[in-house]
Amino acid sequence: MSTNLQLVKTTTSTSNTDIFSVTDCFNENYDVYKVVFTFIDASGVANNTFFRLLDSSNSAISSGSLYDYAVRGIGTSSDHDNRQTGQNEIFLSFLPDKDLSNGKSRSQVAYIFNPFDSSSFTFTMHQTHGVTTGNEFIAHKGIGVLKQTATHKGIQLIHSGSGNGIQSGATISVYGVK
Repeated sequence: MSTNLQLVKTTTSTSNTDIFSVTDCFNENYDVYKVVFTFIDASGVANNTFFRLLDSSNSAISSGSLYDYAVRGIGTSSDHDNRQTGQNEIFLSFLPDKDLSNGKSRSQVAYIFNPFDSSSFTFTMHQTHGVTTGNEFIAHKGIGVLKQTATHKGIQLIHSGSGNGIQSGATISVYGVK
């Protein structure tokens, strides 16, 4: 894959939330996008993080059973694999930390393929790393697909817990890959 990245859009959260979106970031100029999520989870509990795509009206594609994904967790005493079909989102990672009360920063990277192409499924590759509540290294690598041939214009990050786990100041940066 080429390494020439061009920043398309960066969005920063201005409030604490469990859902964070970037709208109008996919267009006809690129077939592949690199998406970098950086956020602080100060919810005090370990929660999963998911993402989904936004349709051509920037509404979340979250109903039905359109997403399939597979994720491999490595590097801890509790390694796990997760494969799901017919979901309404894609599992990105389990992001605990040894001291959640300190608001540790998490970063994740996803590559999105063909999101704006209305004649192709949209595919993803994603990865992340962190430290578990037991002070063990953990990493995740995954793939996913949105089984829908339509134009998609954005992405949404979902923190699966309650308590507005994505804190103000979180960013999502989207780069077009040339």
